[in-house]
Amino acid sequence: MKDVIKRFCTHRLAMAGLCVLLVELVLLFLLPLLMKLEPYEIYSGFGSAPSKEHILGTDSTGRDLFARLIYGGRTSLFVGFFLY
Repeated sequence: MKDVIKRFCTHRLAMAGLCVLLVELVLLFLLPLLMKLEPYEIYSGFGSAPSKEHILGTDSTGRDLFARLIYGGRTSLFVGFFLY
């Protein structure tokens, strides 16, 4: 087992992938707490462009695209890690 961990730690692409995954995990779980994101709330701007209130804009029904992206990422990681 020590050999596997040692080889993993010396492989640059594996370490880069691990760093990306850890940053993604931290962001996916901290951003909803910090930004008060609500993926199902309908805002007044239907299909609006990105702004300060909505980082990626809103979809055709007025939902925040960034909030939906974050919650979708959480669901995808849950399925990938725990239901595999």
